[in-house]
Amino acid sequence: FVVSAPLAVPIQPGHVPLFSAKDTNKRVATAVLSIGRLFSAEAQAVMARSLVQQIVSQLRRPAGLDDGTDIQQSLDALKPSRGWSAAAGVPQAFATADKEGRTALRLAVDSGHASCIQALIEASCSPRALAEDLRSPLTAALERGHGQVFLHLDPKLLGLSSKQQRLAGELSNAVAASSDSPQSASSEALHPLEALASELAESFRPPVEEAGAGLQRADVSPGSSSSRAARSLQPPPPPEARRASASRSPSPRGSRHADWCCDIFILALEHCPTGKARRQFLCQQGACTALWRTSLERDLPVLARKLATWIGLSVANRGGDQSRRSLLDVPLDSAAGGCVLAR
Repeated sequence: FVVSAPLAVPIQPGHVPLFSAKDTNKRVATAVLSIGRLFSAEAQAVMARSLVQQIVSQLRRPAGLDDGTDIQQSLDALKPSRGWSAAAGVPQAFATADKEGRTALRLAVDSGHASCIQALIEASCSPRALAEDLRSPLTAALERGHGQVFLHLDPKLLGLSSKQQRLAGELSNAVAASSDSPQSASSEALHPLEALASELAESFRPPVEEAGAGLQRADVSPGSSSSRAARSLQPPPPPEARRASASRSPSPRGSRHADWCCDIFILALEHCPTGKARRQFLCQQGACTALWRTSLERDLPVLARKLATWIGLSVANRGGDQSRRSLLDVPLDSAAGGCVLAR
């Protein structure tokens, strides 16, 4: 079979007429073609990486130096609707970060390429991926007062509920108000974030089932009565399981704990005006456990340092499940020596 004319690649999936090789005027069939049918997975992966590299190179340049046509054309070619197979690795190509942990979408935010943001998200670039400065593309925009370029999108694209989308906008406004009018932290009326802290902490905390680590409370002290009670209900593991657990390495990036998007939670923590507001976040069930895990699994030592500082400055050194000691040394797994300080 032959086709009637050369085909543009990548091609929008669609019906292509096929003609007889002997008589090119005789239409004999119709085929549905896409890039996934025209190229092998290896060839698609090479093409995807090349296109993403071109986009990243262009996004490093400040917006306004050109009309952005080349970026838009490359992004259009990488849309899922173009027919890329899963093996092409388009999301993985977009997840590649520079030495500062910034993805293509974060570069677009930093360089002011607002017109590219929706296209980058639709092309599988994550808006919630943390860079080494603990900002995702979304929270970097929220912190700078440019969050509307994200918040006008469908909240499902951002991994948010409608309520969380609304609160993210209020957080951005509160950060901007605090920056414009820095005041003493003694007056709640002068700090919008103080009034928002409880609702933000409740809405963006880690899901309880992710942070539980087999306990009813994730942030229980290792020696507390609730911790001992929880352990007493569990049968002792066999020796082989104990040895395997003791040598267990941190969960991979794809683990369920790493899937919690903590970017907005961290942004709010950083901008809390008082220790009282910060405690609303730190004392959420499982919050410190999930943040410690995130710092280990994603190799973010700056998060570990900041978390230790926030706990030290905001939480009293008293007994109980929410003492400074219990939040600093939360159990990461059920193994002996599986707490933060032992790790």
